[in-house]
Amino acid sequence: MKAISQGLGKSFEYAFLLDSFQEEREKEMTIDVIHAQIKGGRYLYDCIDVPGHKELIKNMLTGASHADAGILIVSVKEGIEEQTGHHLRLAQWLGLERLIIAINKMDLAGYDQKVFEEMRDKISTLTGDGFSEKMSYVPVSACLGDNVIQRSSAMSWYNGRTLFECMENLTLQDPLSQKPLRLPIQDIYPGPNGERIVAGRIESGSIRIGQPVFFSPSGATSKVKAILSSNKSSESASAGENVGILYDPEPSSLKRGEVCCSQDSIVIAKSEVVAHAIFLEPPPREVMAECGTAQAQCEVEYLSHSEIGEVTEAAFRFSEPIVMERSRTAIGRLALKKQGKIIGVALIV
Repeated sequence: MKAISQGLGKSFEYAFLLDSFQEEREKEMTIDVIHAQIKGGRYLYDCIDVPGHKELIKNMLTGASHADAGILIVSVKEGIEEQTGHHLRLAQWLGLERLIIAINKMDLAGYDQKVFEEMRDKISTLTGDGFSEKMSYVPVSACLGDNVIQRSSAMSWYNGRTLFECMENLTLQDPLSQKPLRLPIQDIYPGPNGERIVAGRIESGSIRIGQPVFFSPSGATSKVKAILSSNKSSESASAGENVGILYDPEPSSLKRGEVCCSQDSIVIAKSEVVAHAIFLEPPPREVMAECGTAQAQCEVEYLSHSEIGEVTEAAFRFSEPIVMERSRTAIGRLALKKQGKIIGVALIV
């Protein structure tokens, strides 16, 4: 990393450790979504480094849609940019419960308390009603380590938590494993004795052998006969696991896009829905909508406005019913495609 930094005329850049491409280092911008784990005292953090530039909003949404909380880094050198407010609104739109604002490069401002307070006050005006209460602010110099983990002696005027202390103080939302069972069918494979293995990723809840289940939208019912997880048989599995399931009796109507759920908490399929959407290019009249593993042609019936990159209320009508619901899972959002390219995303409200 030192050699790469020197080759680009820099002393050392910690950001290079998370860069996947040479282009990211040369242009000093994140392009790809990168995962890195940090072990803390309370949690094992899966940190998702996402792009901040407006042109890469699709990559940012991909990572941020899986987050429980966010850290928005704002530089005192560049100041508050258009994309600062844009990402604050996106964080609110995505339903993040906590957002930590790291006001970075305080060393370049001489660790001036007034600079920090002015930026904090300006940022607080960029969000919608109620969201500012979910935000906390930390003055840091990431390069020098000030207020990152250890408290900075250069900012004795700051009495709040360090960045890492803010992370350790986060309260997790209810685990997805405690939500109702939602298991979209990814594919169906031939199994032993002529049986079929129904494969998919558990988006929420848990599943166990002997459990009665319901399939939407077909309406089929069955019981779980066997669970295959990580190439071995299991008694149960929960949210986040990829599994293969044997059902008894085996519904003949099962196909990709069906959603397995518990019989006491059924999710329904919809032919039309109102959602909050963001388009990355001028919205067309018709798109292909993907929700979980299901897809259908979709007509855009209404938009509150059509500004690219901004949240709009949208009404969609599908060529066939799709299982969806308001949730933090894959069946709570739509990927909107045109000719195989994602041109927008929407959240069920």
